[in-house]
Amino acid sequence: MSKDILTGELAEGYELVYASGNSSVFQCDDRDIFLLRFFRQEIELRLCELLAFRRKIRNVNMHDLLSTENADMEIVALPNCDRIFAFTIMDILELRELFDGCLTMLELNSVIHRHLVRNLV
Repeated sequence: MSKDILTGELAEGYELVYASGNSSVFQCDDRDIFLLRFFRQEIELRLCELLAFRRKIRNVNMHDLLSTENADMEIVALPNCDRIFAFTIMDILELRELFDGCLTMLELNSVIHRHLVRNLV
C-alpha cells in the first residue's frame, strides 16, 4: 500500500474508511463528505455522488475494454465535478475493489452502530 495515501496531509475530522493499492476513501462526519484519493488526485464527494461514481465504474463493460478493436481506456464524467477521468483497465479494477471495500466497511460500521445502540437502550 502506498504510504502517502494513508499518511498524506488531511484536514482534521477525516477518518480512513478503506484503502487499496493506490487509492483510499476518507470520511468527514462534520462536513458529511467523502474524500477519494486516487493516484495522488483528491476528489470530494457526497454519499450520493460516491454511489453514482461507483455505479458508473461498475457499469464499465470490461469485455469491450479488453477487445482488440477498442481502446483500453474508459472516459468517465461525473455530475457536479469539474473533472473528466480517463481510466485504464487496471484503474477500473482498482476502483471497483476500492468502492466494494468502502461500501462494505460503511455497511459494517452501520450494523455495528445499530447493534450497539440497541444494546445500550
